Amino acid sequence: MTKRNVLIFHSGAMGDFVVSWPLAMACCRVMPQNRVIYVTAGQKGKLAEHVLGVESIDIESGFASLWQGADGAPENVRKLVAGAAMIFSFGTHDDDQWSAAVRAIAPEARLIHLTTKCPDAFAGHVARYMVEQIKAVQPAVAAAVGQMVSALFRRGYGSRSVLRDGVLLHPGSGAERKNWPRERFVELGTALVQSGHSVRYILGEVEREKWGKAVWEEFASVGTVVQPATLVDLGRLLGNAAAVVCNDSGPAHVSAALGVPTVAIFGPASNAEQWSPTGPAVSVVTTPSLAELGTPRVLAEVSELLARASAGARSVEAPSSDE
Repeated sequence: MTKRNVLIFHSGAMGDFVVSWPLAMACCRVMPQNRVIYVTAGQKGKLAEHVLGVESIDIESGFASLWQGADGAPENVRKLVAGAAMIFSFGTHDDDQWSAAVRAIAPEARLIHLTTKCPDAFAGHVARYMVEQIKAVQPAVAAAVGQMVSALFRRGYGSRSVLRDGVLLHPGSGAERKNWPRERFVELGTALVQSGHSVRYILGEVEREKWGKAVWEEFASVGTVVQPATLVDLGRLLGNAAAVVCNDSGPAHVSAALGVPTVAIFGPASNAEQWSPTGPAVSVVTTPSLAELGTPRVLAEVSELLARASAGARSVEAPSSDE
């Protein structure tokens, strides 16, 4: 049987997942005849399909069985793994049960373990650390990943809508300690509206349940509140925005990767050097105290990014002197 599958197993959070995107893009470039397939949570996989054009399979469709050994793996899992030429796995180790099961099913496949936890001695972004890990075992892939990381910083991935649907504010994150106070997001939205911008707040189901109806209504008094049903819907919302303001969160990484002007707020619980969102128009606001970070500073960063985006659009639209 011809081994054509390149599998990327990923079960981490959204920010970690976006960091892995250059790997998927690099595999598509280096191995164009192969099928590059994410094995990950269903919605994350669909987002990767939407943005990157790769394939995906829901990791919940029997792949947990690999942790119990090869014998108990269902046929769909065995078939996919057996057809792999190369397997990248985030969060597993060479000597664990999962790896033993994968090797039993696909002994000829190259199995490469990756982590997004940088060692203390590594100074730089986690995307660059991914390149360093791959370099020792697959130098051609590592070189392509490095090129894709550079492309991500220069222009982002995917295509942006010509229409720009206002400024999106995402006041949540995976951890409350990473959040700029909600009242500051209200102040920021109010200031943007007063400056002539339309404002929308993105709230997930977790934020809605945790913060309650009163907070929802407070945001709604300033702008439109949207709750995307899926991560693909979230990706479309972010991709159509004129600019996005987020905490250290998954949507910040998605927005930046899509090339959207993105302001990311990083407090003392966040590591901007390693985990700042990567994209061509990103401003990371770092502060030793989220509670003391004032609205004017963030507003200034948003205004600067919007001005730069507007100037760039005008330069593209302007006819050259040769026309």
